[in-house]
Amino acid sequence: MTVRGPHQEAMLPGILCAECGGEITSRWATAKTRFCSKACANRNTARNRATTTGRIRTAKGYIMLRMPGHPMADREGYVMEHRLVMAKKIGRVLTAQDVVHHDNGVKDDNRPENLILLPKAQHDSLPKTARPIVCPWCGHDVPRTAKERSRVADAVRRGLEQA
Repeated sequence: MTVRGPHQEAMLPGILCAECGGEITSRWATAKTRFCSKACANRNTARNRATTTGRIRTAKGYIMLRMPGHPMADREGYVMEHRLVMAKKIGRVLTAQDVVHHDNGVKDDNRPENLILLPKAQHDSLPKTARPIVCPWCGHDVPRTAKERSRVADAVRRGLEQA
């Protein structure tokens, strides 16, 4: 086990994830590293901490509930909350071809009145709306394309030259 500097490859063979059992392959892993990913760390926390009650938020913003043995559960035993709410609303288990669409676009707003059940083909044909990227520090919209960024930069330069 040779660990050089913090920015060099530091593979630590034989260290397994405490949640999924997979090998930890991160170049930042140390002998104290317990999980292979943030998702595994969240799953472990959700299952073992009493205050979380088996709820985790995915990287894409969806809420997942730990329900091992449920027909819609993934292999780790988690069910997406919006799919569970829709299944209860219509009174049946959802299939792989059923897509639950969030009407207002907020992925953790799982109120029944905000959810729409669509066939996969119809959901895939919906137009994709590009929501603005908001700067976390100042709250302004961040331009998405290079052309928009250039236009904003030119406007800022003109404003500085006039001041």
